[in-house]
Amino acid sequence: MKKIYLMAALFAATTISGQNADFESISLPTDSFWNGSDLSGISNGTGLFESVMIEGGHEFSNQFDTTWGAPGYWSQGWAYSNQTSDMLTGTAGQHSSYAGGAYSGSKYAIGKNGSEIILAGVVSPEFRITNVNYAAYSMLNGDAFGKEFGSQYDANGALDGTDGEDWFLLKILCYDLSDVLVDSVELYLADYRFADNTQDYIQKDWTTVSLTSSETLGRLKFNLTSSDEGQWGMNTPAFFAIDDLSAGFASIEENELTSRIYPNPAIDIVNVQTNSDNGTIEIFDLTGKQISSSNYTSEVFQLNVSSFPSGTYYAVISSETSRKTTKIIKQ
Repeated sequence: MKKIYLMAALFAATTISGQNADFESISLPTDSFWNGSDLSGISNGTGLFESVMIEGGHEFSNQFDTTWGAPGYWSQGWAYSNQTSDMLTGTAGQHSSYAGGAYSGSKYAIGKNGSEIILAGVVSPEFRITNVNYAAYSMLNGDAFGKEFGSQYDANGALDGTDGEDWFLLKILCYDLSDVLVDSVELYLADYRFADNTQDYIQKDWTTVSLTSSETLGRLKFNLTSSDEGQWGMNTPAFFAIDDLSAGFASIEENELTSRIYPNPAIDIVNVQTNSDNGTIEIFDLTGKQISSSNYTSEVFQLNVSSFPSGTYYAVISSETSRKTTKIIKQ
């Protein structure tokens, strides 16, 4: 499916180089969220709208589904929020953190079960995780679908066989640059299995998750499971919040893609120099529209931009092991 890179329309000017994603470059009205419902993504013609935000060189995708008609729903990927209330319940709390706002700054991301981050070839990523209000209050009090954690009964009042030993688990799967699973880490967002019930908890504060694998990672996948399962799957609302992703790049000699683009600003021809002799280069304008895409087979090659209107563009250069995003200014 074709991607749209929202580098200006939704997102304010952002620093593309680097490895940190704190979501502060996202432009949001006060006390609001974005989940793709404005249909600013690229349509596949059948009611699905997909967009990708590049933050710190990493890719965060979103899919909004109108297949069954308006208004549609956020079906995959990431939403972004600056809401600060920790009291919103039900679906009104779907886009707000139970911690009451961001870990730092004012903005953070909301993930769903199955959300992924395409990493810019990094080692030892670290980030902060907490519950969203929707999931937290469902577990705390129960709702129409999810049970009250610690209870012997499901949402319908029937014994569920758990004896109140409930849990809500986030598992992060770590894939290398060849998309091979190399590591995983688990974080319980709620755990009611302690012999001493005073130790039972629903995670409220932001928790630091550190991945210490020495492997260079290219993708993270976030899976949610719960002790509260029904006929149609998990009853606990399958959402979580994430903030402040930081990581280190692999050594330049082995993995990191480097590039030099000159002259820049350019009039007609741009020279591109990389430390890779095989890959692709994609050019996007500030609305996220892809202007061109081509393969390269040498470490030094040329790009003809003579037909481009004057303005600012982003070049996404990818090799077999890494990717790099660089700004190009066309005079």
